[in-house]
Amino acid sequence: MKRLLSSQFIRWIGIAVTALSVGLVAWSLYTSDLLTSDAWRRVDVIEGTMISVLIYVPSLFCVSTAWYLLVMSVAKTRITWLDGLYIYALSAIYRYIPSNVVHYVGRYYMMRQRGVEHAAVAWGIIAETALLLAASTIVALAFGAPLIREGLFRVVHEDWLIVLVVLLTALSLFAIAILLLLRSDALMALISPFLHVGVFRAGAESFLLYVAARLISGASLYLISKMIGVVQLSLPDMIAIGSAAWTLGYITPGASAGLGVREAIIIAALIGLGVSTADATLVAIAFRVATTVADLIFTASGWAAHQLSGPAQASDRHS
Repeated sequence: MKRLLSSQFIRWIGIAVTALSVGLVAWSLYTSDLLTSDAWRRVDVIEGTMISVLIYVPSLFCVSTAWYLLVMSVAKTRITWLDGLYIYALSAIYRYIPSNVVHYVGRYYMMRQRGVEHAAVAWGIIAETALLLAASTIVALAFGAPLIREGLFRVVHEDWLIVLVVLLTALSLFAIAILLLLRSDALMALISPFLHVGVFRAGAESFLLYVAARLISGASLYLISKMIGVVQLSLPDMIAIGSAAWTLGYITPGASAGLGVREAIIIAALIGLGVSTADATLVAIAFRVATTVADLIFTASGWAAHQLSGPAQASDRHS
C-alpha cells in the first residue's frame, strides 16, 4: 500500500511539474512577440538548429555505448556493439511516449529476445540511471556555480512563477528520494551480485562517456544561443544550464523526453541571467527541435547499422 501511494504521489507531482513547465513556455511565447514575428524563419536560427543537430548526435552515441558497456560487464550472453546500438537507438525514440519508462520496456524486451539475462538488463537500467544523474549533476554544478548564485538572486526577486516551478521540481525530487529509501533493501539485494572489478571499470568508463555527452549537448545549446544572438553567456554557462535542464527533465515522472520541463528550465535560467524573454524562448524551442531531429537521426542510424550487419550478427548468434 505504501508503494502504491508513493508511486501515485510521484506521478501526480510529475504531472503538476510538467503542466507548470508547459505553462511557463506558453507564457513566454505569449508575452514575447515570437508568435507574430518571423524569427522562426531567420536564416541564423535555421542554420544554428541544423548545425546543433550535427553536434548533438555524437552525444547519443556516447550514451548508447555507455549503456552497452554497463550491460556487457555483467551479462553472460554477449551481443555485438552494433546490436546494442540498434536496441538502444530504436528504444530511445519511445521516450517521446508519455510515462518516461516505455523506452526501458522496449529495451528490456529486445534484450531478452536475444537471450541476455534479466539481471543484466535490470542492472543496465539501474546503473545507467544512477551514473547519468551523477554525471549530469556534477557537470551542472562544476560549470555553473557562479550562475547558480546570480540566477537564484534575480529569479527570487523578479519572477514568482519560476520559483514555483523550481519548488515543485524540488518536491518531486524529495518524493523520489523517499520512494528509493522505501525500496533500499530490495535495491541492495539486486545490485550486490554485481559489485566486482569489471563492473566498476565499466562504470568508470560509462561515467566518462556520460560526462562527454553532457559537454557535447551543452556545446550544441551554446551554438544555438550564439547563432540567435545571445552573446552574454559563455560556453561553460550553457553547459551548466543544459545539464541542469536535462537532469530535471529526466527525473520528472511522465515528462516525455523531458518535454516542457527542459524548455522551462532553459527559459527560466536565461531570463534570470538577463536574456530577453523572446530570445530565451527561441533558444529553448530551437534546441528542442534540434534534439528531436537528432534523436530521429540516431534511431535511423541504429536501424541502418542493424540492417547492414544483420545477417552476420544472426550467424554469429547461431554459431
